[in-house]
Order: sequence, then C-alpha cells, then structure tokens
Amino acid sequence: MEVTRTAVIAPVVAIALALAPGCFAFTTKSEGKTLRNDVDEIDRRLSANENTLQGKIAELEEVLGKATKLLQRNSADLGADVKALVEENAQLTGLVMDAKRVVGELRNEMQELQARYEAQLQEIDARVERLEQKAQEPPPKTAAETFSDGKRALDAKQYQQARIEFAAFVRKWPGHESADDAMYYWGAGHYLDGNYEKAIAVYQKVFVDYKDSKWADEALYKAAESAEKLKWCTDALAYYAVLQQNYPRSSLKKKAAARIKALKKDRKNKSKCQS
Repeated sequence: MEVTRTAVIAPVVAIALALAPGCFAFTTKSEGKTLRNDVDEIDRRLSANENTLQGKIAELEEVLGKATKLLQRNSADLGADVKALVEENAQLTGLVMDAKRVVGELRNEMQELQARYEAQLQEIDARVERLEQKAQEPPPKTAAETFSDGKRALDAKQYQQARIEFAAFVRKWPGHESADDAMYYWGAGHYLDGNYEKAIAVYQKVFVDYKDSKWADEALYKAAESAEKLKWCTDALAYYAVLQQNYPRSSLKKKAAARIKALKKDRKNKSKCQS
C-alpha cells in the first residue's frame, strides 16, 4: 500500500510542535487549527506538485520511449542503409572491374586488328609497288628474241649473260624446237667461261633430255673434254665410250677413240689424271 506524504508529515509536525521550546508550548486551539490547515495546504500543494511531476515524468518516459524506438528504428534503418551501400559499392566495384576487363580486352583486340590491318596495308603497298614496277618493265621477250639475245651474248664472249638467256629459254620453252640448241649453248657458256663442272651437268642434260638432238654426240664429247680439264679421267673415258656406243655414225667417233687411247695411257700419270 502506498504511504501518502500527509501521513508521514503530520506526526512529524506534531512531534516537532510538542518538543519545540518557547511560544509553541502555549499554542492555542485556534492557532493549532490554523497551523493544521496550513500543513494540509502544504500537503495538498505537495501532492499536486507530485502528481504534476509524475505526469511530467510519465510524459518524459513516453517521449524517451518514443525517442528510443525512433533511435532504434533509425539505427536499424541506418544499418540497413549501410548494408545496402556496402552491397551497392561491391556491385559497383564489380562493375568497374568488369568494365576495366572489357576495356582491356577491347584494347587488345584493337591492337591486334591494327597490327593485322597494318600488315595487310604493307602487303597491299608491296603488291602495288610490284605492279607499278611490272608496268614499267618492257613486255616479256618471245622465244626467238630470247634465243637471239643469248646467241649474240655468246658470240660477244658475254658468257654470263648468254647463260642467263639460254637458261631462261629452256625453262620457259622446254618443248620448243630450239630447246636442244639453247641447252647446248647454255653448256657452252659454262665451258668457255672455265666452269667445267657446271658445263658437264648441262651437257649431260643435252644427251639425256634430247638424245636425238644434232648436239647429243657433241655434248658428250664436250662433257668428256670438261672432265679431262678437271683431270677426271674415269668420267672422261665413260663419256667417250657412250659417244662411241650410242652414236656410231658421229663425226666425233674417231676423235673419241683417240682420246680413249691417250687417257688409258695416262691414267697412272697423276699430273693428268686424279681419278
């Protein structure tokens, strides 16, 4: 049960009055009533103030409760907002990384495309340059012109140019009626220039590729002579023997027989025969 402020104060006041010295020992009844009324008034005011204070306290507690709830709600909202911001930041960071990766890939692709285009442009430029050079070149020579130029160079002892012309003739027109002539003169260009080993290789093609040519027996003879120049006596004997066997009606048959006889005699002479 709640003890009122009046119940506590009244006895205290009575005791205080009873013990108080002086004039209070002789207090009259009317004065005591007046004092009692004053005490009751004070008590009433205290009660009123207490009620008012409790009301204020209740209001304050209500306000504090609302403020606490609001703060809690705001804190929760703030936490949610912070969490949302963190997630959004993570998403943005991921988007930025993806964007950087895409940009890097695009940059690499652009560099590759640029390099490929530059290579293609260089190739095109080279083709254009070749076409321009070709357009400025004289028209290709005919077979007759090529053969004539080669023979002219050979007669002028321009052996390298003669070989170039006759080699081009044989490569371009291997089935031409003058192909065996060009092959023979090609070999002659080497023989007259002292290139005996190369001369042998070309002369062999005359009697191998054009065995029915008017130059076949002479090509064999020249191959044998070239072998003698190199002191390859065994090879020379073989070429002379083939000439005798395959071309018995050749005007060079007797000369070939004489050379065979001489070579057999000199085979042991190291100054003339090394093989």
